[in-house]
Amino acid sequence: MNPDSPLCEALRSQLCDPPPARLLCIGDGALRLANACGLTAPSRALSPAQAASALPSPEGDAPVELALLCGLTELQRAQAGPLIAALRDRGARQLMVLVDAPAGHWAHDDMIAYGLTRRFREARDGRLRALYEFAIATYKTTPDWLNANNWANPQLWDKYRW
Repeated sequence: MNPDSPLCEALRSQLCDPPPARLLCIGDGALRLANACGLTAPSRALSPAQAASALPSPEGDAPVELALLCGLTELQRAQAGPLIAALRDRGARQLMVLVDAPAGHWAHDDMIAYGLTRRFREARDGRLRALYEFAIATYKTTPDWLNANNWANPQLWDKYRW
């Protein structure tokens, strides 16, 4: 993998600041991608099948800063879905999922259903390569109406009896 590839640039641009101190690489290509993109954090590499049992428990294990998941095609959908959800919910503060599969195997809607946002897309020779991200810090922007000034319609306080 070329460090100057558009995929590496997309991955580096989405990383939280400061860079991750601990990295979890899941799948064959994850560690290669991390090394090519210059991620030097201490990392742990697991196969997708091993990952589900090695995730932090909800009782208090600290999540890793970044989980990089590749190789979804190695798992059945019934296994991949819970793995993505567990990484998103309790396994990592930031989750990056690389979908490198035949077109139609993992659709954009499948990733959106897990709350992931597409950050990179490339289609070549009938294969789709896309990078999706989930970071709780940037998942939802606060809408303008959600602030202390708008609660309970203060402009109506002396106009109507509630």
